[in-house]
Amino acid sequence: MKRTQHKTNIKVPAKIKQGGKELCVSSYTITDSPIKTNNNNQFNKLPRVVRDQVEDIYDLITFDPKQAIEKLLVLKEAYPQAPVLYNYLSAAYNMGGNYKAQRELVIENYLKNPDYHFAKVNYAQLCLDNGDF
Repeated sequence: MKRTQHKTNIKVPAKIKQGGKELCVSSYTITDSPIKTNNNNQFNKLPRVVRDQVEDIYDLITFDPKQAIEKLLVLKEAYPQAPVLYNYLSAAYNMGGNYKAQRELVIENYLKNPDYHFAKVNYAQLCLDNGDF
């Protein structure tokens, strides 16, 4: 099962006035397409069959998190160097309601992959949720 990719471009004026103040605003893109980072190299090093499995599991996270967890645990054990597996597994735990396991995976991913964008973002959200600014 292949997922549909969505992309929305947001373009705003470089400078706008609001309440008598001039604000500088930049444009940005919201997408669910993969982000090209150095950490994608770890994903790209996975065998093609595993990359295909991970793409299929992505859809399971929402519709059948229990099955996604089972598959991701096996893959994480076989490929512990792939941060995307930790990220997807924490999302599956979240969707399945196991918030303790989700938090533990977020921390583990951040400790093992501190430069991975989603590990940083998820850890930052965890800190914010805990009032740890």
